[in-house]
Amino acid sequence: MNGIGITPAARDWLLEQGGAVTLRVSTHYGCCGGHAGVIKAFPGSPAQPKHFERRRVDAVDVYLESGLQTESDLRVSVEGFWRFRRLFVEGGELVGSQCEPREARDE
Repeated sequence: MNGIGITPAARDWLLEQGGAVTLRVSTHYGCCGGHAGVIKAFPGSPAQPKHFERRRVDAVDVYLESGLQTESDLRVSVEGFWRFRRLFVEGGELVGSQCEPREARDE
């Protein structure tokens, strides 16, 4: 895992939401078959933090899914306005089997 950055707008919003963000791999499926692993960001800490590595970045607790490996840096940003804000992750091309569906990785 390389570096993790948080944009100033995302940091401010996350601090208002409790000061934590969870980063994990989510499998997205295509309409005609196929799949891709995508890193998703969720405000707050995970329900089971023992499965995550905790880091402190710009006063925010960042929880990384165990085993998450990327070939480049990650940057957490926020978009939208008022109550319609959402987090997104830029960069962080996944390494190896993390692109497989979670069910296949858990076997």
